[in-house]
Amino acid sequence: MKNNDIMTIKDLSSYLKINEKTIYKLAKLGKLPGVKIGGMWRFKKEAIDNWMMNAGKTSHGGKNESD
Repeated sequence: MKNNDIMTIKDLSSYLKINEKTIYKLAKLGKLPGVKIGGMWRFKKEAIDNWMMNAGKTSHGGKNESD
């Protein structure tokens, strides 16, 4: 899979090894970088990889996990 490949819910579920329902939920809440086109979600692999790399850098409740 190339970095500019577009993934479906099923592709992303397999790639992240999480349930498809969880993907739908996260996408609907805007927590995953994706777009809904014609009623179907699509995700750029590069955007998902960047999201994963930065996921641990966000703060929770105003504190870093190292605090």
